[in-house]
Amino acid sequence: MLFLQGILNGLREIRANLFRSLLTLIGIVCGVASLVAMMAVVQGMLADWRAVLTERGGMERMEVLHEDPPDDQTHLAGLSPGRTSRDAFALLHSAHLIRHVSPEVHVDRFGTPVRAAGRRGWFRVRGVTPAILEVDRFEVAEGRFIGDLDNDEAHAVAVIGSGVVRQMFRPGQPVLGATIEIRGVPFRVVGVLQHYEFMQGNRNALEWKNRFIFIPMRTAQLRYRGNDSLDGLNLQVAGVEYMERAIEQVENTLLVTHRGVLDFRIQTMEEELAELRAAERRFQVSLGGVAGISLFIGGIVIANVMLASIKERVREIGVRKALGARRRDIFIQFLAESFTISVLGGILGLAASFAFLHFLEQLLTEQPPPVILPEILLLGFAASVVTGILAGIYPALQAARLSPIQALQYE
Repeated sequence: MLFLQGILNGLREIRANLFRSLLTLIGIVCGVASLVAMMAVVQGMLADWRAVLTERGGMERMEVLHEDPPDDQTHLAGLSPGRTSRDAFALLHSAHLIRHVSPEVHVDRFGTPVRAAGRRGWFRVRGVTPAILEVDRFEVAEGRFIGDLDNDEAHAVAVIGSGVVRQMFRPGQPVLGATIEIRGVPFRVVGVLQHYEFMQGNRNALEWKNRFIFIPMRTAQLRYRGNDSLDGLNLQVAGVEYMERAIEQVENTLLVTHRGVLDFRIQTMEEELAELRAAERRFQVSLGGVAGISLFIGGIVIANVMLASIKERVREIGVRKALGARRRDIFIQFLAESFTISVLGGILGLAASFAFLHFLEQLLTEQPPPVILPEILLLGFAASVVTGILAGIYPALQAARLSPIQALQYE
């Protein structure tokens, strides 16, 4: 009851000193708005990264990367054939915790010139096997995918992404059965991949997945490589719970095919997820710190205004104490007033954060849009309330300690 009375007193004070109250609220409003906005921007970026992480194969995916052998094996580096088709065959038949093995050959590292229907473009062309559908999560929308027979006989067939279709073919033009030239070599299109889309503002965060051209791995090796080396070796584990044991099986198998030379490294999606979480913490600490400074300044403003209000109401405090009010009563009254200011500031700050985020979306159209989660709003409001309470403790103590006799004599 006493706290509620303090809240009502706080509302009357705000109405009686409207301009001063608005100045007091500005610090809290700016602090809450900046905190919510910055956290929402971070969540938008993380949503973009999580979508890419999922579309790259999820947590069951691991990748075998090339790495220079340790110093004590440098003289043995020439013994290892590196990543080859033999690795894929050995892993598929020896590592029973590996569900799918997806070897890759990249025709060019940064992009390959492609011609079709009188048009030209640059795309990433990869020689693959059917396992890539499972490991990297691709689906066929039209036609078929590359089969084992295509690889065994090195057929000149290709499966293309929707982005390739959009750039290289006119609307309504037949795609299946059409011929495209990859570095001057003709390939027949036998399939079109599903269109992938995850819109972040005006940007499709998964557009990279629509710009691939897949050809049989064996065809890429024979026509563009001249050997059976691989540029990528991606694996899908039977389950996340088997990851550690699967890594051991992969390492043991590859040590045999690489003749004991440790010139490879196994990278799991857990490592990338850990990097994502570390980046999230860095963003939250850095951007949250900026918002925290704004809230701190808002708290100082509240404390100063409350102290000024106490000086103006010294006689009122003296009268209340003379009529029997205890220190606790005075303390709760002024703390409730500070609480009221912070609650109003928090509500206005949440409203301001929506307006600020809308402005950012219009300004930064190429960036991932902010994601406002309920917990972010709750955090912003709670930060406002806590700031108001902490800022009001010292002024409330000062008011509670006033001597009733001196207060009544105060001019």
